[in-house]
Amino acid sequence: MDEASVIAARLGGVSDARALLEGLFLHSPVAFHLYAADGRSLLVNPAFRALFGAEPPPGFNVLQDEMVARMGLTDQIRRAFAGETVPLPPQWMNPRDLTQAAGPASKRVALQTTFFPLFDRDGAVSHVGVTVHDVTFGEELKTAYAEHQRKEADLGLALKAGRMITLDTDLETGRVYASDNARDVLGLPPDLPIDTIEDWLSLFHPDDRKQTEREMAAAPEGVPRLDRIFRIILPHTGETRWLERRGQLTLHSGGARGRWARGIIMDVTDRVRLEGALHTAEEQLRQSQKMEAIGRLAGGIAHDFNNLLSVVLSYSDMLLSAGVVPEPHAADLREIHGAAGRAANLTRALLAFSRQQVLEPAVVDLNDVVHGMDKMLRRVIGEDIELRWTADPALGRVRVDPGQIEQVLMNLAVNARDAMPAGGKLTLETSNIDLDESYARMHVGVTPGPHVMLAVTDTGAGMSKDVQAKIFEPFFTTKDIGKGTGLGLSTVFGIVRQSGGHIWVYSEPGQGTTFKLYFPRTDQVPEVKARAGVAPATLRGSETLLLVEDDEHLRVVSRTILAKNGYRVIAADTPAEALARCTHEPGVIHLMITDVVMPGMNGLQLATQAAKSRPDMKVLYVSGYTNDTIVHHGVLDEGVAFLQKPITPDTLLRRVRDLLDDGAPR
Repeated sequence: MDEASVIAARLGGVSDARALLEGLFLHSPVAFHLYAADGRSLLVNPAFRALFGAEPPPGFNVLQDEMVARMGLTDQIRRAFAGETVPLPPQWMNPRDLTQAAGPASKRVALQTTFFPLFDRDGAVSHVGVTVHDVTFGEELKTAYAEHQRKEADLGLALKAGRMITLDTDLETGRVYASDNARDVLGLPPDLPIDTIEDWLSLFHPDDRKQTEREMAAAPEGVPRLDRIFRIILPHTGETRWLERRGQLTLHSGGARGRWARGIIMDVTDRVRLEGALHTAEEQLRQSQKMEAIGRLAGGIAHDFNNLLSVVLSYSDMLLSAGVVPEPHAADLREIHGAAGRAANLTRALLAFSRQQVLEPAVVDLNDVVHGMDKMLRRVIGEDIELRWTADPALGRVRVDPGQIEQVLMNLAVNARDAMPAGGKLTLETSNIDLDESYARMHVGVTPGPHVMLAVTDTGAGMSKDVQAKIFEPFFTTKDIGKGTGLGLSTVFGIVRQSGGHIWVYSEPGQGTTFKLYFPRTDQVPEVKARAGVAPATLRGSETLLLVEDDEHLRVVSRTILAKNGYRVIAADTPAEALARCTHEPGVIHLMITDVVMPGMNGLQLATQAAKSRPDMKVLYVSGYTNDTIVHHGVLDEGVAFLQKPITPDTLLRRVRDLLDDGAPR
């Protein structure tokens, strides 16, 4: 028996089947609409009117309606009139638009409509019924869920891009629920458990774990400070990562009751390293500016002091040479002369620190320089200290002043010796190295590129960070009073920087010290050294000299030295007077001796002006420190004759005689 027969048989016992069906139609909570076989609207039930606010207008035909056509539903509905049950997808609409009822517009709702055919006894479609369900809540729920899924996806992308994870901790059970990207962000292996508080504490840096456990023990809720930066150590690599946590204490999480700590964790390792690098760079910049300021002060002091020393050294030297001072006063005079000589050494050290001494650079192999210093270094450090040398056989060449590099090695060796009073090891190492952009960013003043490194390492007492910050400052020393001048390392610093290099110190208390010196590598070939000239047979002469010096005491002593040795000396205290003498002096002026730094006009400008009237006159420049007049970056301009202050009778007379005997005109 088919289903229709079963229903007919069961309704046979109903006294009034028509009344029953009418009751179902009228009182059903489901909106119902009945159409004729040609699509005309026949009737609707009260639930339909309640949903749509009215019945369809007279003459409404679903198969001919323009709105239905615009919605693209006509063809699907025709299938129902052809005998097929057709459920339509949910449609968002204003019900009054469908019924075309007058009155205020109602809100849009989602309707789920099903068209189904009704057949006559011959099996032909006689009517089409329609049920309409309000599925607004379900559709809104789907929309909200889709939006939730989208936001979760966006959050996942944000967490991944920002290297962040979410972390929910059940404080009652100790369970931890981390987001799916936790292992990827933190670089944790897949088999490492991260499901409990203890699992996470086991990753903490020991210092941070102790701090966290102290906070947990002290806090009333047993909760550590939630907003903080801490470190973890990856167990499979030993790498330290910096994490930043932001969180809050809540009473529930995702519907679960209880006490929860909820928040996010960000991997801020790169930020912490960058901040550290920036802090280091700022400290280096401040140190560099401080050293520059001290250097300018030291250079200025050395310049003025050199003038005074020139006078003291020259007069004491002349008195001692003349033999006119009897003993024991002669011994006192020798002490004065010796003290002035030691003071001159101090001024040279100050000039070296302030990068204002004159260099004589040459292209050299540092291996040759170190090898040439081997015996001297061994004598300096003594037998209790073992000297080792690791040389790179393919070492590149550098352009430096070999004598100054020897001074650097000597000062570093003395510094190492004093750090190892009970003996130890001193290791010298040379190698080629390329300093990259990252190294240059971490070290102020470094230019990336190929360099040659000279490292000096001792096994001595080492230094604290505070001491390291001051070791290159002039007169800073950790030695007892009277045991050191505090100029050894400042001299090293100045020579290295003036040579275009850089020096960095690495040290820990009790772990020894390493000084690393970096000099730019050059492809130039070593110059062939010119043979030393023959010493003049006599320092005396009869030539005419023009002496230009604005310091009266130095001008007087210089004139005395030259005149006593047979020279005719024309003295001028200003460049203007010197030019006037050049113009009006009737005879030949063989050589002009001029200070470099003078008021109104420097020595080079004076020489240029004087050459207009005295083109054959030679020039000797004298100065206590360098500037850009005749010296650039510590290197003399080619062909320039220079005498470094402080002067002595011997240095002045010898330099003058060399120039006068030289065939070159200037």
